[in-house]
Amino acid sequence: MFVFLFARASHRSITTRLDAIERRGRGDAKRNVRFRIVSKSTSADLESVGPQTNRRGTSRRNTLAGIVRVRKKVKSLGKIDIVCGDITKLEIDVIVNAANTTLLGGGGVDGAIHRAAGPELLAECRTLGGCQPGEAKITRGYHLPARFVIHTVGPIWHGGKHEEAETLANCYRNSLQLAVENGIKTVAFPAISCGAYGYPIQAAAQIAMNTTREFLATNDKIDKVIFVLWGEEFYEVWRQFL
Repeated sequence: MFVFLFARASHRSITTRLDAIERRGRGDAKRNVRFRIVSKSTSADLESVGPQTNRRGTSRRNTLAGIVRVRKKVKSLGKIDIVCGDITKLEIDVIVNAANTTLLGGGGVDGAIHRAAGPELLAECRTLGGCQPGEAKITRGYHLPARFVIHTVGPIWHGGKHEEAETLANCYRNSLQLAVENGIKTVAFPAISCGAYGYPIQAAAQIAMNTTREFLATNDKIDKVIFVLWGEEFYEVWRQFL
């Protein structure tokens, strides 16, 4: 059975409902969930970035309605959700890109985001002068369903003796702070540094969840944080810390 999860986000609350729809396929066919988020326009539309339009040229300044197809489950607790799916399919205020220091694209989620956004994203990134590990910068989303992209650079794992944990925590902390500064209410993260940068998944998940909880505990400007994890292994590890 397919399940559709729809979440409507106002300034302070998000309500959800599940609707069952017709089963496709037989036997052990995989189940899919669609995650839908709608959030009202916030206080600012990033004057330095400018308004975003979709491919048909229609402004998405006032409302967002997006869908990400996920493989199995959606797990929620308070303002934090975890899903197993493709972050480039999520229509939301902002998705976070696990970038490299050049901000010019690469492999993994970084490459996927650049491909989905189109060459305009690369052109804007060229104007930013790169980004240091733990810092964050923001651009438009261009052809992505997301309005904006926050680019942050995670640490390369060197055995944990080179302040990797603090740098990774700063990625989440600075990305959330940048979202708040720009009036953004809903944020989606990938598993930063867990790909080619080699950060141990268990340790990375704990840092991601703890840092996010600490931030949300002292800041009520963010309505929802979604961890969009590519693969069942990542989903199951993140679920342990929810």
